[in-house]
Amino acid sequence: MPIRLGHQEAKSLAGAPSPSPSSQQTAPLISTPLGVGMTESDLLAAIVQTFSRHSRPTVFTNAHHCCECAEHNQTLSAYTPESLTSDAIGNPGWDPVCFATEAAYLYFFPGLARLALAGRGESFYLDQFVSQLSNRTHLFDASERQLAHALLWHLIDTFDGDPYCDDFTLWRLDDCLRKLEEVG
Repeated sequence: MPIRLGHQEAKSLAGAPSPSPSSQQTAPLISTPLGVGMTESDLLAAIVQTFSRHSRPTVFTNAHHCCECAEHNQTLSAYTPESLTSDAIGNPGWDPVCFATEAAYLYFFPGLARLALAGRGESFYLDQFVSQLSNRTHLFDASERQLAHALLWHLIDTFDGDPYCDDFTLWRLDDCLRKLEEVG
């Protein structure tokens, strides 16, 4: 049976107290209603525009650390955010994004967001996306945090009832939302 969560239920997944009904009506999740009423393509376009300030790094991982890091560096260096595919990064046991430098992660974020939104069935990427984001929310400036926040709520709405979106993925989504709200 699919889990049906509203925004408040998703926020309280990790056991935080729910706000009172009156505060639910007056306090927005973010100070600017970014993402409200935006189409998926508008949201992705805003992410691409905002993250375009992060230039392509010359090195994507700590390539000299070991053979695995060197291979992941080679894999990532073959892609741009626009050309990144789930075939290249979709195997959770061999995911080069886990080894990406901070600069590489910020550079690839628009492509990662696109894959998270598009992934269905065997190409489901949301679980990996939120797992990696959970450890990197501190990298974002205020405008990037707002867009990531809006993206996560859109992902919750998009994947509501999807059989691949399990409880752990929902918990990670909630964890990322909380971290994005705490930073800054």
